[in-house]
Amino acid sequence: MSVSTKNLRFYGLDHRTFRFDLPRPLEFELVQSFDSPAHSFEAIFPCDQLDPEFHYVEFWNGNKRLFRGMTDEQTITVNDTGRRLKLIARSQGALLLDSEARPQKHENIDLKDMFDCHLRPYGFMYLDADYIPFFNNFPIQKGTSEWEAFYRFFRNSNHGTPYITADNRVVCHLDPNTGVTHKISNQDPDALHYSNLKMVNNRYSPITEYIIRNQDGLYSYCYQNPDQTTGLTRRRYLIPSGEFLDRDFRGWNEAAVRILRSMLGKQVITVTVPGYQDASICDRVALDWELQTFPSLFVHQLRWKMSAAGMTTTFTLLDPQYL
Repeated sequence: MSVSTKNLRFYGLDHRTFRFDLPRPLEFELVQSFDSPAHSFEAIFPCDQLDPEFHYVEFWNGNKRLFRGMTDEQTITVNDTGRRLKLIARSQGALLLDSEARPQKHENIDLKDMFDCHLRPYGFMYLDADYIPFFNNFPIQKGTSEWEAFYRFFRNSNHGTPYITADNRVVCHLDPNTGVTHKISNQDPDALHYSNLKMVNNRYSPITEYIIRNQDGLYSYCYQNPDQTTGLTRRRYLIPSGEFLDRDFRGWNEAAVRILRSMLGKQVITVTVPGYQDASICDRVALDWELQTFPSLFVHQLRWKMSAAGMTTTFTLLDPQYL
């Protein structure tokens, strides 16, 4: 469903969280990605006054908040086109990327403990999980971000991929919520019509085999990609992560996770439709582009953009079987 741009509102918030109205931007871009906890916003506004230092930026559609983020950069430029204010901001998940986790080895820890230790201190209050994995040992190396520590814990349990919603819920499901299905086709009058479509077959992406080191330090066993249709040979050697140290053939699980991840990026479809479309990451898209039909692609990224050419929504679509 397309959103009327007449109802879009933009605000800057100072250190007191006092809200200042911002004029309609000359251009803006809002990006949400399944594999990043930080959604990003960038906009250029006319500048007719000296604004305070903004700590936060908000973007609303009527009474619905579409984005709230911490300001990363606030720039004023003056040239022959006039004065311009540029704001770059990221959502609350940026704190998890910018903050380093304490190097340590967790013992007998589950997903709730990881959430309380690594995410809750940064203001995340809601963990939505359909399974609570547990590890006897889980080491965190120096230089690991808070998000990477939590992400790797759940991802290596082989029960899915964690992500953060627009309302800051941390979701850990084996099968992400399918949400809404959007029909995109230039043949169907009832579907969204696309202005641009690109399908990329990334043959560099898949890993076909991992040779795995055992507890004695020998590379003694392997895990092969179940999809043998690629015709590729891309071998890697794997030293299993610390959380798998007490498991027999512990590397199989980790190798399977890594191979799934490599296959996720093999086929990437980006499709752009006019207007600001009301969509969310984890939605599905039924795509018909004349030469091929896809009944249910996974919405991995959304990019809303307004420029002199108008408003567009770009969907990045992946095969959900490799999530």
